[in-house]
Amino acid sequence: MGDAVTRADPHRWLEDADHPEVARWRAAQRDRWARHRADLTAFDAFRARVEELTRYDDHGLPQRRAGRLFLTVRAADGEHPVLTVVEPDGTRRALLDPGALDPSGRTTLDVWSASPTGGHVACLLSAGGGETGRLSVLETATGAVVDRDLAEARYSPVAWCGEDAFYYATARDGRLVVLRHRLGEHPADDLPVHTTGPRCTGVSLDEGGGWLVVTEHQGPSCTALWAGRSTPHAPPTRLHPVDLSDEGWSGCCGLVDGRLFALTDVDAPAGRLVVVDLAGGAVRTLLAPSGDRLLAGAAVLPGGPVVALWESAGGERSLTRHDPGDGRPEGDIALPGPGAVVEFGYDGHSAAWLVHSTPLTPPTLYRWDGEHGLSRFGDARPGVAADYRLTRYPADDGVEVDLHLVGPASAPDRPVPAVLHGYGAFAVPQLPEYYAVALAWAAAGGVFATAGVRGGGERGEDWHRAGSGRRKPVAIADFTAAARHLVRSGVTTADRLTAFGESAGGLLVTAAAVARPELFGAAVAVSPLCDMARYHLFGLGQDWLDEFGSPMDPEDAEVLARYSPYHNVRGDRSYPATLLVAFTADTRVAPLHARKMCAALQAAPGRGPALLREHPDLGHGAKARSRRLDHYAEVLAFAARHAGAGMAW
Repeated sequence: MGDAVTRADPHRWLEDADHPEVARWRAAQRDRWARHRADLTAFDAFRARVEELTRYDDHGLPQRRAGRLFLTVRAADGEHPVLTVVEPDGTRRALLDPGALDPSGRTTLDVWSASPTGGHVACLLSAGGGETGRLSVLETATGAVVDRDLAEARYSPVAWCGEDAFYYATARDGRLVVLRHRLGEHPADDLPVHTTGPRCTGVSLDEGGGWLVVTEHQGPSCTALWAGRSTPHAPPTRLHPVDLSDEGWSGCCGLVDGRLFALTDVDAPAGRLVVVDLAGGAVRTLLAPSGDRLLAGAAVLPGGPVVALWESAGGERSLTRHDPGDGRPEGDIALPGPGAVVEFGYDGHSAAWLVHSTPLTPPTLYRWDGEHGLSRFGDARPGVAADYRLTRYPADDGVEVDLHLVGPASAPDRPVPAVLHGYGAFAVPQLPEYYAVALAWAAAGGVFATAGVRGGGERGEDWHRAGSGRRKPVAIADFTAAARHLVRSGVTTADRLTAFGESAGGLLVTAAAVARPELFGAAVAVSPLCDMARYHLFGLGQDWLDEFGSPMDPEDAEVLARYSPYHNVRGDRSYPATLLVAFTADTRVAPLHARKMCAALQAAPGRGPALLREHPDLGHGAKARSRRLDHYAEVLAFAARHAGAGMAW
């Protein structure tokens, strides 16, 4: 067994949240945070700024059914996205408002899917931040609940097969089971049609052209593909495995006339779009990138073109259209301007939809079809007075890494307080998109920098692999190199630099701050992974073995031990002021990571406090807007308090 598994673990007792001693320790941490929170004089100003910067109608990608448009809309002053119906005459009405169901704001709409004629909508609601909810069905005309609490599920996909039946997935005996439900029938009578393998952590369902396709996932990677003929009146008698032929599926982009369109990155680190004949099993490549572009997504419009989403250096994205038969280019699709396409998809009828934003412009929803071109949905969004620049810096091995900088409209001529933000995991790219937290910091006179470190998806799968698994230390080194660059280039000074990351970014930040504490004046880690010797035992850790490595593998364990933040806190170093934020109901990253890390830092020398901010009634996922405003105002106010000398709030 590897060294990381057997290293000293003096604060393991904090893993048992129900133990009386742990309860007393947590109460003491709450008191300590409350006293410090009262001293964060910049909180009200930052909260007001973030509130102002998020005061716009936020639209999700829609589904079109029989002339109706279904989409979520968070109003400018709203707490939650509200499932909204736009009738053919343009009138709008709210179909499901989580805030009306639960005024406490703790209930969220996690998944929804409209039936083929739009007569019904299946909805998955969860409460308390746990991300596991109950599936129900609403009648669109009246909003009445037709079927209630069908099953408990975590982000279950829904695939309708006719107007009165659909497929969904739920957990049973450690596996995911795909079932068919008919409206009005008891959930106990739902028919199982597929049971996944033991390591499957999620499924995607697609129904169309008389086929049901089930894609099994292990973490972010596809592990198996199954297909079977389906009709509105009868489910498949059996699903047969589709020979992946080492195609390495990463996602389904469309299912048209027995042809499955899917993205893959095997033998194509920049991605490619393949087409599978589900009846015969033949696989062929339809689109492959050239030059330095990445294929980031595709939408297949029945009877129309394939719309491809490309990503260029620095995260700029573009759209092109192609013949669905042979992939021949049919022209570019002009976007509103430079920036990022942060959401992209097909509405189930005849149009592609996208959400476009820039670092200075809020996200805006657009529709595209071959007849009308690109059109904006909703009001135009004015830009924010600030400065944005994309630059690059050299990593320790000389590789150039993207660095997105948001600062005051008038560029400062001297070092100012800065926040360095990063993620670097699961092939998630850092894009030039709107981030109210960055703009609020810039409005106070600071610079907010986001580093596209390896482990993310900024330059395709090779970039991801270069900073994941046993090469995770490369991502951490990229982050500390960004900190040195910000100081050497005169943007900031080490004592006025805050490291900030969330989830996997919390691991990046705590590992960097422990390895190179002299580079930072403060650190804020939200839902961080910190104990990399035991991360696989809690939350969704088992799903992430491919991303971070297995503590049960001796070679992986040796690497994990070298950077595991909790295990590398030392008594001969002085650490920056550190805020660790945890959510008690977090079922992805267990809050015990933040607790143990806080205890380790409190037992070591520090240039400022080590504090735990644990939210008792929130989880990892979606939150009410007012709770998000409070959370990010606390993050910024802590950074300003400990590394924000000279800011004007």
